[in-house]
Amino acid sequence: ECLICDDVQNYKEPEMLIMKFTGNFGNVSEYMNEDDSTCSTINVQEDVFTSEADDGKFYSILVAGYGKFLDVQVGDIFQFPPGEGEFTEFRFTAGNDDDVYVSCMVRTSCSAPLVAGDNHGPFQLLDKGSCLKVPECLICDSIHHYKQPEMLLLEFTGDFGAISEFMNNDDSTCNTVNAEDIYTSGDDDGRVYSVMVAGYGHYLDIQAGDTFQFPTGLSAWTEFRFAADENHDEYVSCIIKTSCSAPLAVGDNHGPFKFLDNGICSNHQCLQATLREDENGSNVVDVEFDYENLRLTNRNFVSNCNPADSACDSDTGSVIDLAPLSSDWIGFYPCEQNKTQPFAFGAEPTIWTYTCYDEVCGNPIDFPAITNGSITFDDKTLPRFARRGTAFKPLKELEGCYAVLLNRINGYGTPSY
Repeated sequence: ECLICDDVQNYKEPEMLIMKFTGNFGNVSEYMNEDDSTCSTINVQEDVFTSEADDGKFYSILVAGYGKFLDVQVGDIFQFPPGEGEFTEFRFTAGNDDDVYVSCMVRTSCSAPLVAGDNHGPFQLLDKGSCLKVPECLICDSIHHYKQPEMLLLEFTGDFGAISEFMNNDDSTCNTVNAEDIYTSGDDDGRVYSVMVAGYGHYLDIQAGDTFQFPTGLSAWTEFRFAADENHDEYVSCIIKTSCSAPLAVGDNHGPFKFLDNGICSNHQCLQATLREDENGSNVVDVEFDYENLRLTNRNFVSNCNPADSACDSDTGSVIDLAPLSSDWIGFYPCEQNKTQPFAFGAEPTIWTYTCYDEVCGNPIDFPAITNGSITFDDKTLPRFARRGTAFKPLKELEGCYAVLLNRINGYGTPSY
């Protein structure tokens, strides 16, 4: 929910970090792997020295390179500057002498995600006012998606003082426009402003709540002009960087303008799986899928595409071309496989079949791609080829949590590898 820094959104390492000592040494980080966060591996029963007092148990902790050992209890909060290198080392006394200790490390260089609320063994990172706000829907920026949209959609809110959350003052200046310098007309229905997107068309008469769209691409910035007199001889202008070298986010305000979704963020869920019992009391899974018009932007990808693969996008970790293929297939994976290395869900699925379900439909000459449909995974009808493999289990034997994923095969192997 709150990203302090990482190697994609914000690489600026904070000057200070703040931790809460929870005392739960077994907590594993949700966002770092075990090489980047080792404090969950400490054996508190055997290796860590504690002292007792009337008000509870104390642990002696030192942030290596800074100060001295601190006596802390569960719930205590302390702050520290990140280590000079990639990692910050934490030391726990292992006896009465401070020279005897056990240590662990957390990568604090921002080359791995530092997230407020994330646990690293007995430590929980807290927000020190440094949380980076991430837009719910990113139209484009210089990292995730650099393809500039052909058209952008704005709502005129009339709030000239609204400041962008994701652009700095040099990239978004419309909040500096003085509304008193602008010519307006109006009647009982409200105040009317005359606005023009420089380089395109003519002045538009708009009111608060009106929407309009405009093309991009003439330059890195788009200039907006407000008529300053009735004849439009004079104007007041402001600019917004629309080249994607600064984040364009749906819902972000730039003075009296707010960016709206122009179809970029309207990516419906491409696959939905529902577990039910049939008339005989047997488990079956209904899978509905529709991926005819998927966009690469703002999709929550399972990043398990090999970066060395020419069909792989190095930013999203997914395939570049989302156009459906006849060889696409659906797999059921135990949820814990989302932590397999080096790629999530990197093992064979427990159950799988092609989107055509009961045919070997990988040949595009004989079988057209199925862009949408509804199939039912059933032990009685699952094709024989889908029952091969060491990981296969019938539905009747499945227990626990499973992720159902739409997959793309690329290369000379065959599903479900």
